[in-house]
Amino acid sequence: MFDRTKQRTAQPMHIHRQTVMYRIRRVEPRTDRDVADTNSMAELWLAVRAAELLSIPSE
Repeated sequence: MFDRTKQRTAQPMHIHRQTVMYRIRRVEPRTDRDVADTNSMAELWLAVRAAELLSIPSE
């Protein structure tokens, strides 16, 4: 992930870019996925999007 992308993600959330990475890294042990892997990120995105479309509440 490029530094600029982290910054663009952090700005609308009003958080520091390192906080973005901390939160993303917390996903790895909970999902058994590597966020640096493109396929894993695609799977996670598809799962989140499917949950949104099906109106499945998040925890």
